[in-house]
Amino acid sequence: MTSPGRSGGAGLAAILQRSMEEAARLQEQESERRLQESLRLQEQRAAAALREAVGRMERRLQERDAAARALAERVLRLEARVAALESGGQSALSRLERRTGRLEEAVLRALATVFPRVEALLAQLEKPPGAPSTAASALVGQEDDRQRMERRVLEMNRRKEIAEAAYSILGEDLCEAAFKGTLQDVRRCLHAGADVNYVSRHGATPLISAFYRDFDFGRADSDVVLLLLERGADVNAIDTSGSTALHYAVFLDSGAWVSLLLCAGAHVNARDEFGATPLHRAAGYGYPEAVRALVAAGADKGLRCWTGGWIQKTAFEVAETAAIRHLLRS
Repeated sequence: MTSPGRSGGAGLAAILQRSMEEAARLQEQESERRLQESLRLQEQRAAAALREAVGRMERRLQERDAAARALAERVLRLEARVAALESGGQSALSRLERRTGRLEEAVLRALATVFPRVEALLAQLEKPPGAPSTAASALVGQEDDRQRMERRVLEMNRRKEIAEAAYSILGEDLCEAAFKGTLQDVRRCLHAGADVNYVSRHGATPLISAFYRDFDFGRADSDVVLLLLERGADVNAIDTSGSTALHYAVFLDSGAWVSLLLCAGAHVNARDEFGATPLHRAAGYGYPEAVRALVAAGADKGLRCWTGGWIQKTAFEVAETAAIRHLLRS
């Protein structure tokens, strides 16, 4: 027989064994739960990192697409300029051909007067010996005609050179007078025949030169600008940077100046070589009145320009102040 003490000890050991097994099982379950939780968190972090990487990649692709579109637009503008230059070259060639044709006609007319004298000379030479001859006088007349033609051609070339020099001098003087804002000198140059759309050695027309004055004096002369516009100044002409007069007028921060040029036919969304519009200039340099006038005139706030590298920004993104951003947001 088994004693009661031994029977109770065996039962207690069995209970203790089951408790330890249960504890081990619970611990294993807890470890597995923690492992599952850790794996879940890692999966969430990996998914978030993947989404962020995909987002960055999509943004880069969008920026590159925008850059490619802007580059394509720039190529189209360059092609348009080349076409314009070719058209201008064809016009100049046509004028040259017309002048050459007139010169050929003049030469033919001159030769028409010479040929009868040559024929008379040949007739005299064919006369029998002893007959009176006028060969000497014919030769003298032919030589005189040749010398007169040479002098006439030289005189035409000299007059052409003088006219071209006068054209350049008057044009440069007009641009300088417009830059200085001296109305009397502008009137004098125009009265003397200066081209109101002459392009100076700095690559600017008189109208653009008048707005270059902003940088040195903080203002443009209204009488000079109005006179140039009255005389037919091209309000959309560009300088070497592709900028128009409106691009420079925004530096005056005056709605009146902007409105004046727009009424004269200025393109509100004209773009320079970097794609910047007058609105980009006004916003980037912090000129609220110019921004207000451009927005009221329908300036496109969504256009982007190059700001360095492959980055393109809208006027809102280049805005100098919070006040400018508020104007562009409204």
